Amino acid sequence: MTENDRRTHFMEAKNYTGIVPVNVTGTVIDTESFTEAKSIHAALKIYEIVKLRLIDINNWQNLTGEPMAAFQLTDSQGTDETGFVKKGQFIKIDIPGPGTESGMGHDWVRVEEIEEFVSQDVQSIGMRVRPSVNPAGTDDEIAHFYAKETTSSFVVTRENLKITAGVYDRNTMINKSSENPLDQLRNTIAGSSAKILLSRFQWKTLCEGLLEGVE
Repeated sequence: MTENDRRTHFMEAKNYTGIVPVNVTGTVIDTESFTEAKSIHAALKIYEIVKLRLIDINNWQNLTGEPMAAFQLTDSQGTDETGFVKKGQFIKIDIPGPGTESGMGHDWVRVEEIEEFVSQDVQSIGMRVRPSVNPAGTDDEIAHFYAKETTSSFVVTRENLKITAGVYDRNTMINKSSENPLDQLRNTIAGSSAKILLSRFQWKTLCEGLLEGVE
């Protein structure tokens, strides 16, 4: 795939699965990359490759590079797990810089939905995550710089010959609910930066990585 084949852009979400919620409050952040296959056979092959990359969350950092955030699947007790992502699992996120006390140095989200859509000309898989408590912790504070209303939806879609990788953030707001003053400060700084860096540059890099090297 060449630079002429791949683009990154901002547009209406690919929401065939219905995974992306309506934005009620806060910020909308959409990031997409796409490639065009030369035949339906190639498009079907590319879609399957990119789909498997999407649900292999523990490998995301290998797609984005070391300076970016690391992602680790865990169970409901916060114990690391391997394999492809499943609904109900948690994701432990290690972003550059200090983490919160409630998150034990990490940010946490829960995988609240995974859906697939298939028609004659379209295939799509979507996964939605939401900021959560630390499943290994002892309190009920949201252990993330974003508020619990925020969602991130990760979607791979094939429309005929076009394959798109997208991340769609909805109701994006900074988490101000922490009772720990240091966590409040950290969330404000990290959340403000994330709207520019993590939710844009991180997701752009991920979308590009999901499509990198496919033919």
